Amino acid sequence: MTHNNCIRSADRVLLSGDTALVPLGNRPGYYARVDLTDFQRLQADGYDRAWFAASNGHRNFYVRMNGKPGDPPLVQLARIITGAGPREVVRHADGDHLNLTRRNLKVIPRAKHLAEVGVTADQWGSL
Repeated sequence: MTHNNCIRSADRVLLSGDTALVPLGNRPGYYARVDLTDFQRLQADGYDRAWFAASNGHRNFYVRMNGKPGDPPLVQLARIITGAGPREVVRHADGDHLNLTRRNLKVIPRAKHLAEVGVTADQWGSL
């Protein structure tokens, strides 16, 4: 028996060559695109709950899921896929936050990201 919140069933995930299209539970008809090998690794590592789009409050949204035991309550899938650390930012090269393929994800230091968007360390601390 499969829990309603899980995506263990392959009939809900669309496979296209070396890519998996994973449905977003809170956005019917929307899918996150991920390399099949990363999707399989996520499943094997226990990241098998429903995926959904969560806003960051600035007109962007990110693919998240409820964390597994020992994780924060919500995890951002791009960070899990890339292994980004706490002082790193994950960029989506094509601007599509639903595209979680490795070739689209780039990890950069948070300091570099803040400098590029014009935020100083003092301002970051006050945000």
